[in-house]
Amino acid sequence: MNSILCDIRLKTAYTDGKTEVLDLSCGKARARAFDMQLSENDGVMCPVICAKDNAPINYIEIEYTLSEDFIGGDVLYFENGGCTNDRCFVVRLADKPRANIKSVTVMKNIASGETLGIGQVTAHRFYSWIYIDEGKLGMHYEMEDKPLVLGEKYELEKYMLDTCPTHKFLSRYADTVARLNAARPLKDIPVGFCSWSRYYENVTQEKMLLAADGLDKYARPSASLVQIDDGWQIGRPFAGEWEVNTKKFPDMAGLSRDIHSRGMKFGLWVAPLLIGEDSPYYSSLEHVIKQDVTLPKTHPFDIGDERFLSHLHDTFARLTRDYDVDYYKLDFLSAGIKSFLPSQVREAVRFDGDYSVALFRRAMQTIRDAVGDRVTLLCCGAPMLECVGIFDAQRVSCDIIWGVGEDFPPMWDIMRQASSTVLHRYFYNEKIYMNDPDGLVFRDYDVGDGFVSTLDEAGFWATTVAMSGGLVLHNEELDCISPERRALFTRLLYPIGIAGKPLDFFEDHPHAAIIDYSKSVKYIALYNASDVTADLELELSSLDMDGCMVFDCWEGTFLGVTDKIRVTSAPPRSAYMFMVKRVPSSPEFLFSDGDVFLGQRAYTSAYENGELKFTATRKINESIYAFYPAGTAPKGRICFEDEDALGGAIVKI
Repeated sequence: MNSILCDIRLKTAYTDGKTEVLDLSCGKARARAFDMQLSENDGVMCPVICAKDNAPINYIEIEYTLSEDFIGGDVLYFENGGCTNDRCFVVRLADKPRANIKSVTVMKNIASGETLGIGQVTAHRFYSWIYIDEGKLGMHYEMEDKPLVLGEKYELEKYMLDTCPTHKFLSRYADTVARLNAARPLKDIPVGFCSWSRYYENVTQEKMLLAADGLDKYARPSASLVQIDDGWQIGRPFAGEWEVNTKKFPDMAGLSRDIHSRGMKFGLWVAPLLIGEDSPYYSSLEHVIKQDVTLPKTHPFDIGDERFLSHLHDTFARLTRDYDVDYYKLDFLSAGIKSFLPSQVREAVRFDGDYSVALFRRAMQTIRDAVGDRVTLLCCGAPMLECVGIFDAQRVSCDIIWGVGEDFPPMWDIMRQASSTVLHRYFYNEKIYMNDPDGLVFRDYDVGDGFVSTLDEAGFWATTVAMSGGLVLHNEELDCISPERRALFTRLLYPIGIAGKPLDFFEDHPHAAIIDYSKSVKYIALYNASDVTADLELELSSLDMDGCMVFDCWEGTFLGVTDKIRVTSAPPRSAYMFMVKRVPSSPEFLFSDGDVFLGQRAYTSAYENGELKFTATRKINESIYAFYPAGTAPKGRICFEDEDALGGAIVKI
């Protein structure tokens, strides 16, 4: 125990209605139906139970009491939601003293600065979550009212608990999840087009060819993916049997060949674990459908039934073979094992045989086995840990567009919260998955979905997509967009794969986010997420980068050498992105103006025998700049020279 945690208890609820609460402070407890051993291994808590009775169990909880000194003040915590598409919030404990949270949370006492993090690091068998309840903090394990097998040992999901600073804890957490789950985060960042937030269910082959033409025209050579979302199949959205609607896509195989001929990959959306009651295939698949209802008029398949697993394998093997699919966006995965209806008493769906998460992972592995390792799998609407080691990428925010209606918030409210969620979930990227912030939408005309953004709002979202370190898939008709808006996409075409972390994690919407690209280069986003004009500033000494060169990333311009970044009178709902770079001590490549990351990934240089030589990984129409310190001979057109402030010259090559 530490000063924040007072005691630890084991709580068990049996199916017969009886409950137990036992002391677990010594790491052991003898319950009615099992013995519990809680050990620590390399900072990871490892709970194991050994059955001595076959009594069915509803749930098991390991619960910590938080000290009054910690929770008695102003305490904030990170509510990470229940699945990949849930919005994240920074919550005041006094306002919401109870919450169920998937994956990980961190807490902070504002007055003392003390922090506490708890994170589940495995999700191999039991549907689990973290809970906060009136000064208690714990791990909840759904035991699904199954009887224990006498003498059998059950390894419950492991977790971490630490009081180190928040960013340090989240870094350790991500490293641990990656290690314990053999994570396989995608390294080649998909750049291209996703159909959903432009065409929705009205997508057609003609429209997808138009999107591919737009990428050819504006995004060569970096465009790498064209992905069809929901709407290509018969019986949408939850078809169960995945067959092409040939009225909309008369030649899906030909479309795939066309996209591949352009040097891009072909992607499909599938929701493999659900079937709607209105699906034309419902009766033919009824033998493998659960009676549970997890979404309105929608049922999960019985993932414990071998016949369904065979159907799942055959479906993905056929789609991959017939249409040469390179990428799948697999959606609504959580609803395969969890109910989203408020009328449901229990959260986890019960299956015969093993526990739900074990069966879920077997189903996901069945898909991976069917498509092979070359195919990219992105999980969407999914539990956040249950896909690790099988999937390459995950959504980390809600949809950027919800539609028009009284039940939906305004466009800006969604954008602001999606942006905050992406920034707060930075720690998943690169280590556990590649993050998908959702589509880059930046249009200023209405297609009937209620999304009409100002240029500042569009730039706000584009900046967050840049800072996500993840996928860059636009959802627009590029020829219909003004050049200044189209640049919000084209300047993102060379993403660097590193996510920006909030400077202050416990802000509702971070005022600043930082990408630590290297010892000499940082990227900084400054946000005005309010509805009023505001001055934005950041002292570079807080990053140990005072006296550095500062560049405007969206404009591709040098701003000067300074100790402070300042934006005066930033409009409401706006964002700015800067590169901060230490002044070089010898001639070297400085920046290019063709992308928002100013060419740092694309160019390297070496200064040898009085010559500055460049190596480039791309060739696009852009200007390249170098730095020459005082005392060296600049070669090129001098654009800026100041020996006092800069100590040298910036030269256009």
